[in-house]
Amino acid sequence: MQRLILAFLLALLIPATHITHQKAASLVPKTLEVSERFFLPSPEFFKLIALGHDSLVADFFWLAVIQYYGDRVSRHKPMPQLFDLFDAITSLDPKFVQSYLFASYVLADATSTSESQLNAERILKKGMSENPDIWVLPYQLGFLYYLYFKDNLKAAKHFELASQKPNSPPSTPRIAAQLYSQNHFVDKCEVAPRLWADA
Repeated sequence: MQRLILAFLLALLIPATHITHQKAASLVPKTLEVSERFFLPSPEFFKLIALGHDSLVADFFWLAVIQYYGDRVSRHKPMPQLFDLFDAITSLDPKFVQSYLFASYVLADATSTSESQLNAERILKKGMSENPDIWVLPYQLGFLYYLYFKDNLKAAKHFELASQKPNSPPSTPRIAAQLYSQNHFVDKCEVAPRLWADA
C-alpha cells in the first residue's frame, strides 16, 4: 500500500515539475545566459531517501533523464550532467540493463566529447560488474571500442567475452574471430580458429 501511495505521489509530481519548469523558463530573459549545471546529490543520498523503494525512484529518474536529454537535443544544448543522471539510475537499480545501453548510445554519440565517450565506457563497465551474465553489455562495449576508440584488440576481447555469456547471438564469436585475424594479433592466433569453430 505504501508503494502504491508513493507511486501515485510521483505520478502527480512529474507533470507538476514539467509545468513549473516551463513557467520558470518563460520568465527567464532570452538574452540571459543560464548555467547548464544544476545541483545533483550523490547516488548514495538518493538510496538513503528512497527508503527501500530504489527501483521506483530509479524509474522516476529514468523519466527525468529522458526529458532532460530530449530537451537538450531539441535546443542543441550541451548535457554536462548526463553521466551523473545515469549513474544515479544505475546505482538505484543496478539490474536495469536498458539504462546502461541507452546511456552508452547517447554518451558515445559522434558529436560528444572524448570525456563523454570515456563516460560511456565507464557506465558499460559498471553494468558488466553488476550484471556479469548479461551478454549485451560486453557486446555493446566491444562496439564502443571498435567504432569510437578504434581499438580493435579491446573490441575483439569484449566480443569474445560476450560470446561466452548465456544466450549470446551465434554471430558474436565470428565478430571476435574476424577482428583477431584481420588485425594480426600474434598472441591471439590460436584464439581466432577456436572462435570460428564455436560459431
